[in-house]
Amino acid sequence: MDSVSYQTALERARVEYEKYHTRKLMEPSPVEEHFQEVLQQVKQLEKGRPGVASLRGKGVVKL
Repeated sequence: MDSVSYQTALERARVEYEKYHTRKLMEPSPVEEHFQEVLQQVKQLEKGRPGVASLRGKGVVKL
């Protein structure tokens, strides 16, 4: 049976944690994901509407 030294196991765990941590940092946070979803919804609304001036009368845009 192969045994792994404490130091080797600790180093392997550290390397794996660094990989995991790096991946997590690259993923968008839940807030960023929600922002992107809302941004897409706004873009879809803008495609179907002629401009902001027409939205003011409908209570969508308040200036």
